[in-house]
Amino acid sequence: MDEERRKFIRVDTPEMAANCRVLGADNPGEYKFTVWPVKNMSLGGLGVNSEEKMSKESLAYLNIDFDEFKETISVIAKVMWCRSRKMEYDLGLSFSWWPKQIHKKLLENFVEDNVLSKNYEGVGKIRIVKIKEDGEIAEDENEK
Repeated sequence: MDEERRKFIRVDTPEMAANCRVLGADNPGEYKFTVWPVKNMSLGGLGVNSEEKMSKESLAYLNIDFDEFKETISVIAKVMWCRSRKMEYDLGLSFSWWPKQIHKKLLENFVEDNVLSKNYEGVGKIRIVKIKEDGEIAEDENEK
C-alpha cells in the first residue's frame, strides 16, 4: 500500500500477537479462533500475518495484550486487504468498534508514546491527532 495513502503513522510491534475470533465474509455465522502476529499498528488499524487467506470485509474480534499497561485491549476490526507473501498472508485491518473506550485511549497512548520516541526524519511534518467518538479527527487548538 502506498505510504502516501495512509491516514496514520504506523508503529512497528514485532513482539505483539492478537488472539482473534474471525467471522469470515464467505461463511456468515461461522467463526474460528486463531492467533495473528501483529506487525504494526496505528490509531486506525493494524497489520498482521496470517497462515490463511482472509476475505475482504471479514470481521475479527481481537484481544491484544499490552504488557506495558498490564492490560488486554479488545476491538472489532475489518479486513481491508489481504496479500499473499511466500507461505503466508499479510492482512490490513481497520478498527471498526471498541467495546470499551478506555481500550481505544490505551492504544492512542501506546502509539503516541512510540511515535514520539522514534526519529522520523525525512517523513515530513508529523502530526499527532486525537480521534473523536464519531471517528473524526479532533481539531488541534495549536494549529489555529
